[in-house]
This record gives sequence, C-alpha cells and structure tokens, in this order.
Amino acid sequence: MSAFNYEAMTNAIRAYIETELGASNTLPIYYDNAPETPADAAETDPKGYLAISILHGTAIQADTGSGNNRWRRPGVVQVSIFVEIGKGDGRSNRIADSFVAMMRGQTITVVAGDIKFSAVSPKPGSVEGSYWRVNVDSSFYSDDFDS
Repeated sequence: MSAFNYEAMTNAIRAYIETELGASNTLPIYYDNAPETPADAAETDPKGYLAISILHGTAIQADTGSGNNRWRRPGVVQVSIFVEIGKGDGRSNRIADSFVAMMRGQTITVVAGDIKFSAVSPKPGSVEGSYWRVNVDSSFYSDDFDS
C-alpha cells in the first residue's frame, strides 16, 4: 500500500489552495477543527472569511489486474465564501470564479500520487448570520495501488 493516505491528501489540497490563492487573498482561511473558528472572524474581520472543508468519500476498488489493485479515493473540497452582507454579490462571485479556475480539471502531483479535480460547482448564495455565503464544491479523486 502506498503512503498516500487521507492526511497526505488533505495536506496536499490545502497547500495547493494556499499557494494558488497567494497574496491576492485578503480573507482569513479556516479549516475544520482549527484552533480559531469562523465565529472569531466576525469579531476580527467583519469583511468576511473562507471556510474550507475537505470531505473524503468512500473508497472503492476501481480495478484489478496483473497483481495490482487500484483503489479510488473520491472526495469534495467545499469552499464556503463569506463576505459582507449588503454589498452585493460581486465580490463573492469573483472569489467563486477564482476557485473554479483554480480547481477545474487540475491535477496536484505529489510524491505518493496524483489528486485529480473534475467538476467545480458554485452554488447559489444566501444570507447566513451577518454574511453573504456562496459555496463552491469541487470533486476530486486519487488512485492508490497495491500488489
């Protein structure tokens, strides 16, 4: 079995997002179960934040043959974009567009294997608390081989 596990996949996806966003991102990023929570953002930066969840799906055996089994690990990266309410949807749409461009059809190559992104779907926005929220979901998968 390769060393490409869920922790390695999660870390690779987070690193990719942070690198691609770079200095252009002015919003704080929150990941699941982080020491700071999005609730803290309302106090420190009322202009908004990004909440990013990496949701791993159920692995399946995708192929067998000639001594190697291929195990497919699917998942979804869910980016929740929170921006100031009452300022229109332009900013959230621009950020959503940047995630579509960043993820759709991309491959992250890491030592243990590739993570491949396919469909990227922005969802309709809605009011959540004191923010306007737009979600962007990006499907991904990685294949793992054993013998």
